[in-house]
Amino acid sequence: MQLLIDIGNTRTKYIYLHDLNRIAVSSVDNTELSYNSLESLFAQATDIVFASVQQELAKLLIMWAREQKINCLQVETQRNAFNVNCGYPKPEQLGIDRWLAIIGAATLYPQQNVLIVDSGTATTYDLLDNTGQHQGGWIVPGIELMRDSLNRQTSRINISAQMPTDQSFGRDTQSNVNQGCWSLTYGGIAFAIDQARQLGMNLDKIVLTGGNAEVLLGFANNDYLIEKQLVFVGLARFFNHS
Repeated sequence: MQLLIDIGNTRTKYIYLHDLNRIAVSSVDNTELSYNSLESLFAQATDIVFASVQQELAKLLIMWAREQKINCLQVETQRNAFNVNCGYPKPEQLGIDRWLAIIGAATLYPQQNVLIVDSGTATTYDLLDNTGQHQGGWIVPGIELMRDSLNRQTSRINISAQMPTDQSFGRDTQSNVNQGCWSLTYGGIAFAIDQARQLGMNLDKIVLTGGNAEVLLGFANNDYLIEKQLVFVGLARFFNHS
């Protein structure tokens, strides 16, 4: 069975290729990964394509796969792939998750101008034009990072997480912080749309992904899309090249 794996900073997410369209993705905490746990988790795999931001876990997976005689390919950011061109002069500096999300967007929406917003630990904004050229993007703190930073560095503020019901001005500190963090993140989309227009691009699609995508979608007045598996769509492209 063909297996896609995304090794992040704290968790590893994985999905078998035939399950690519399902909603749920399996995951495991990185601290639980070991040679023995790989055997129990991935014993059914015949081919693996993976991305990793953790060098030691990548080495462990490659070693295990080699000993099990499983084909294994680690995907890293490239200057170009599948007619998509990286916007960084030094492609290796673009995070692999962002690169795979860009490839995933190009796969799902070929020859379209697409804004990709990945809202998780950090929130990233990436602009892809209809020729397959990545025009660059932004990285800002995610919702939780913004809120935690205020809690740590501001006196007399101790704010707990709270899902916003709207983007109105808050009338207490709790709602000021929570609604402010969400509104700034969502406002970044509006500013990105304006930046795209300044480049002469009218966006065909605005694609949301990451853990906060559904809440951001609730703010939207436009036809935004959620693609939860965007990184895995990008990873899947590399099976034909492994």
